[in-house]
Amino acid sequence: MVGELHGKVAIVTGSSTGIGRATALQLAEAGANLVLHYSKSAEDANIVAGLVRDLGRQAVVLQADFRERDAIARFAQDAESHWGHVDVLVNNAGTMEAALDPRTQGGDFDKHLAAWDDVMNVNLRAPYELTARVAKGMRERRSGAIVNVASVAGMYALVDAPLYSLSKAALLHFTRQASQLYAPHVRVNAVAPGWTETGFGPSQHILDPEFQRQIVKGIPMRRLASPDEMASAIVWLVRDASYVTGHALVVDGGMVAELR
Repeated sequence: MVGELHGKVAIVTGSSTGIGRATALQLAEAGANLVLHYSKSAEDANIVAGLVRDLGRQAVVLQADFRERDAIARFAQDAESHWGHVDVLVNNAGTMEAALDPRTQGGDFDKHLAAWDDVMNVNLRAPYELTARVAKGMRERRSGAIVNVASVAGMYALVDAPLYSLSKAALLHFTRQASQLYAPHVRVNAVAPGWTETGFGPSQHILDPEFQRQIVKGIPMRRLASPDEMASAIVWLVRDASYVTGHALVVDGGMVAELR
């Protein structure tokens, strides 16, 4: 119900577009005040902040490029300093290396190595470090919820973006580890999205109608997800799933059901 998060403070990384944007707005609708993070587009982030304020909530916009390690700690400090505490953390920011298929490149994985630091810093180190920092305060207050936005790509071998796949697999495992470390008062879960209409994915053509027709053939629900559908799953884990921790909620239209 709207208002259950009234007075709570939520960080959503990567909140200027896509799943992060939808999540920030749904958390605001539920009563939370927001720390909105962006890496590149201040304009998009400020639009989201305006929409949050239109809902009667407060929002602060902070920039950080998580590819730079120092930026992660600085962002966490700035977020906590602004509000004094954090109740909810949604680790949504993500990046992907340029898609190369090792099967057509002769298994030449070293073509991806130049992107290792960028992908791992954004997709794994940032959630790891932000969780470690904000969970301290959550434990002291004996309350908190953390959701890591992983991917179904962490559940199988995504050969055209192996670093992305590897980072998301590690993020799923980190979710399980953190849920054990920070229990019983801090819940840590993950959402594993399938193909979603965000423009982000191993192909730059995800929004192309013909590409979508090929993709949906492998999805039992025969369509892509919307960012709002992913956000609803995240908000459910934050707000309603009071006895759920260490769980990876797969939201993929049944795409990888045979793997589970």
